[in-house]
Amino acid sequence: NLNRILPRAKSETILEPLEVDLNISDFRVTGRINPIYSERLLHYRYAQVKARDRLRVWLYHLALNSVMTDTYPRTSMLAGLEPDKSHEVVWAAWGYSPVENSKAILEILLKKYWEGLMKPLHFFPDTSWTYVHAIREKNKSEEDACNSARRIWEKTDYYRGECEDPYYQLCFGNTDPLDLEFRRIAEQVFRPFLDHQKEI
Repeated sequence: NLNRILPRAKSETILEPLEVDLNISDFRVTGRINPIYSERLLHYRYAQVKARDRLRVWLYHLALNSVMTDTYPRTSMLAGLEPDKSHEVVWAAWGYSPVENSKAILEILLKKYWEGLMKPLHFFPDTSWTYVHAIREKNKSEEDACNSARRIWEKTDYYRGECEDPYYQLCFGNTDPLDLEFRRIAEQVFRPFLDHQKEI
């Protein structure tokens, strides 16, 4: 259960929320990060972890590392439900190590966000995550990773595909956006994330 995953973190001291005010290239990033414990930023959910959860903790983690204050930790942790090898949903947790080039990675993500405001971006959190995870963590070929991603993208009789999101329908209609641009953006977003992630 969750108490077995987070016993140490839950016993740590909770720090005051961290105020963020960063100038990165042409962008200004402001906000507040919490909850931060004495040894890590902690995010968890009582449900299966989605790609959006991973992106959220990654953005907070990059901001935390970009502030670079001596009084706050530079590590983070995400916990939630995840299917195991037998497809049974169990509790899992991942740790994120300090990022030396956090501002550079944030700049790439901010530019992708800005690009997505100008034109539809070939980035779909669950499908893109599946593609990169298949290559990096499961050692699949690019072709097999694309096939895995397509199973998340396309609908079936039993599963609502990510392609059915009304915004994606509006932007891409009946076209196939899982192209070279999709692969490139998925790698840009999730490869640095996986470089700093370790299952606990």
